[in-house]
Amino acid sequence: MKTKEELYSENFDILSVNGKEVLFTCLRISREIIPEGLHAYDIRESDTGGEFATIEPRVIVNHAGTILSKEVIEMGPDGFVEIDEYGFEDSMTLQEWLDSNT
Repeated sequence: MKTKEELYSENFDILSVNGKEVLFTCLRISREIIPEGLHAYDIRESDTGGEFATIEPRVIVNHAGTILSKEVIEMGPDGFVEIDEYGFEDSMTLQEWLDSNT
C-alpha cells in the first residue's frame, strides 16, 4: 500500500471525464492517504470491458481505476454518475498536477 508521501510522486494520467479534468490511475488508492482538498472516486468498467461506465464512491467489481478531483462530484440518485465522454490528455505526478493548478 502506498503512503501519502509516495502518492505525491506517483505518475497519473490526466483524464477529461464529463468535461472535468481529473487524475486517473488504474490502481486502487486508500482513501486515508488522499491529500486534503482532493476527492477520490472509482471508475467502473462496462460489463463488456474496455469502456468506462460510471463514477462511484467505491467500486469492488469491474474496477477500472481511481480518479482524484479538486471538485466534489455529485452522485446521482442511484449513487453513481454515468460517464458520457472521456479522453486521456497527458500524464504527470500528483505534485506536478497540484503545482500546475494552483
